[in-house]
This record gives sequence, structure tokens and C-alpha cells, in this order.
Amino acid sequence: MHPLVPLAQPRFEMTTRLHGLLLLLLLLGAGCRSQQPPPVRADPALDSLQSRVIRLEAERQVFAEEQARLEAEQARLAAELQAALDSLAALAAFNKTARAAAETRYANRADSLRQAYVLLFHQGMERQGVLRGRTLDVILFPSGSTGLPPAVTARLDRVAARLRRLPPSSRLLVEGHTDDQPPAGGNNRLLSAERAAAVARYLIDRHGIDARRCETAGFGPDRPLAPNDTPEGRRLNRRVRLALVE
Repeated sequence: MHPLVPLAQPRFEMTTRLHGLLLLLLLLGAGCRSQQPPPVRADPALDSLQSRVIRLEAERQVFAEEQARLEAEQARLAAELQAALDSLAALAAFNKTARAAAETRYANRADSLRQAYVLLFHQGMERQGVLRGRTLDVILFPSGSTGLPPAVTARLDRVAARLRRLPPSSRLLVEGHTDDQPPAGGNNRLLSAERAAAVARYLIDRHGIDARRCETAGFGPDRPLAPNDTPEGRRLNRRVRLALVE
């Protein structure tokens, strides 16, 4: 036997053991790798759904902001509309008041012109010797009325002031006239007499004019100042003439 053979047996055994250990480690590593869970693969449907949710949420936010803006704009326009309606109502009320004032002003001006016209007309007839006495004033009346509004009493106040400055022997002739339209429940001659009596009574009661100085007469529609075929002509015929008789 070769003397070196016994010395090689331990080295062979060690190598064999190392190979065995290495093989065991390889087997254990392969076993560990085989026990790991498989990787999770991405789901395309889930990813699409998540993207859609994110997009819808962004759209909802934009819609909410737009709705808030539109509501604010609507409130502003509603306030402007209400302000415009209020201004229009105020303007209409102002125009109505201004129109009423203008109509009253024009009506008073027209009455003054009518009064001046009939006074000049009577004075012209006096110069022709057609009328008795000297006309002091002429009072116009609404249809069917015997009332004395403030504008009429103011004129009668001036007549009374003139009478007080005249001698007691001077007398006042008060003539009542009407248009040709019969009043409800009466007649024109009676209406003309009542107008003349209302004027004389005011001068007597209000200013203390002696009743013996006042002479009243009612002529009804018999002495028209203008044709009765127009409203303006009838308006001029509804009158009371106050004339001074010496």
C-alpha cells in the first residue's frame, strides 16, 4: 500500500460534506423561492373606473362653482330689476302727479280766459245798449250746479269790496243763466234763479251787503251767450252776471 493513501481519505470526506451542504442550501433556496406569493397584476377596468371617478369629481366641482356664480348673477339681476321697477313706479306716480297738476293749471287758465271773454262780451253789449246796468263780473258754473267753489267766492269777495265803496243807493243786479240741457229733476229757469240766489246770498251772508241792494233774476236758457251745440258754447252759457244799477 502506498504510504500517502491514508492521508487523502479525510480530505475526500470533507469535500463530500461540503458538496452535500451546498446542495442542501440550493434546495432550500429553491424551496423558499417557490413559497413567495405571485405578484399582483393591475386590473384595467378598475384603473378606468378610478380615472372616471376622479374626472367626475373635478367636473362636479366646476359645475358647483358655475352654479354659485349663476345664482349670484341671478340675485344681482333680480335686484337691478326690482330697482328698475321701483324707479318706474316712482316715475309713473310723479308723472301722474305732474300731469294732474298741469291739467289743473291749464283748466284754471282756461276758466280765467273764459271769464275774461264773457266779461268783455257783456261789456260790449252794454255799450250797444242791449244789457241793463254795468257788468262787474260774470261767474261760470258747471252743468247742473249752483255751488260756489273757492275760485268763485274769491271773485265775489272782490265784487263785495267794490260794492262797499259805492253809495248805498247803488244796487246790484244778479242774473242767472243756463244752457239748453235740462237738469235732472228740475228745469233750467228754476236752476238759473237758484244760481242767482246763491250768489246774492253769499254777498249778503258773508260780506253783510244789504239784501235790499240785491236784485235777482233767472232767465234760464233764453239768453244764450254762445250756441248750445258744442260743449264750450254750453259752458259759456252757464253763468251768473253781476251788474251795477245806478
